[in-house]
Amino acid sequence: MMLGACIEDGCDGELSATTGVHTGPFAGHPPTGRRVSERAHVFYRLVDHRVVEVWPMVDRAGLLQQFAAR
Repeated sequence: MMLGACIEDGCDGELSATTGVHTGPFAGHPPTGRRVSERAHVFYRLVDHRVVEVWPMVDRAGLLQQFAAR
């Protein structure tokens, strides 16, 4: 789900969230069966309407905390 976007001077950015159920091992954590979500900010540099660079910033720590939460 994309939560927001901005475009300015050849750069594009978006804030998004991905949700799902933790059904398999991930990063050394056994499946929990819990619903989890992960937010990300992703920025793109555009040249001639083409993406030439991507900078993802993913809240992986927030996702991993959800595996241990009760």
